Amino acid sequence: MKFSLLKILPYLVYLFLISMYQIILAEPLSVWGAHLAIAPMVIALVAIYKPQVVAIWFGASAAFVVNTGSPEGAAAGMIVAAFIAIGANYFKSRLNLESLPAKVAVVAAGCLLFELVRVTFLSTSDVFRIYLVDSLPSTAYTAVAAYIFFLFKDRYISYERVREVF
Repeated sequence: MKFSLLKILPYLVYLFLISMYQIILAEPLSVWGAHLAIAPMVIALVAIYKPQVVAIWFGASAAFVVNTGSPEGAAAGMIVAAFIAIGANYFKSRLNLESLPAKVAVVAAGCLLFELVRVTFLSTSDVFRIYLVDSLPSTAYTAVAAYIFFLFKDRYISYERVREVF
């Protein structure tokens, strides 16, 4: 099998976008403390649209990029990201992910798992309160972003449809 940079280039761009989001856009895009959990969302999206092996190594790489600033949770983050990739890929093969709510539910479940592990390993006090105040709103925010993404991806919203309305 011949190695080609063109095959991994999109994933490198995804990793770059995740890191740029973490560095530059995380604070401006947060709404009342709820942040967009971009890494688990992108991991689930890759797992939905690509094969399982690709999703697993991308998930581990994305978790490594996200946890670069906090190495104490890096191993758990990589394991959870791999589980998100495996789970999303499993649900892709077992369920009918042609429906929009099913896709959003897979992304939200992956985000919820990622947030649970993040809060558990990185918090020192009152994990349950942080989970309710930070993780659940962040999961809802990410689910709304995934819903909007799928609206454009599945062409429920397109330039032609908007132009027909106006």
